[in-house]
Amino acid sequence: MRILVIIGLISVSHIVYGFTGASLPYGNAITYAQKEDWPAAHDALKKLVNNYPDRPDIIYDTGVAAHRMQDYQKARAYFKDAAQNAAASLSLQEQALFNAGNAAVAL
Repeated sequence: MRILVIIGLISVSHIVYGFTGASLPYGNAITYAQKEDWPAAHDALKKLVNNYPDRPDIIYDTGVAAHRMQDYQKARAYFKDAAQNAAASLSLQEQALFNAGNAAVAL
């Protein structure tokens, strides 16, 4: 169940936040994630985080990719950053903190 929630959010955040300049790179990251090519998705998302550091949805999705690659330390850091981002909705903050806890347990 938890995995479905994580994958579902990575697909939905593009619709919720509506990208302008990042649409194509974000779409590429989503395509990689849907194909479960987590290293490629993570690389694409890391580039987006560098270009859009104030986007908590991108930070969160980068954490999802790191978690799927079993890099729990990085995943936890991304989830915590997403939760602490001033632009994060309450819902995203809750999900990010939940997943940060799951990553901590996996360590």
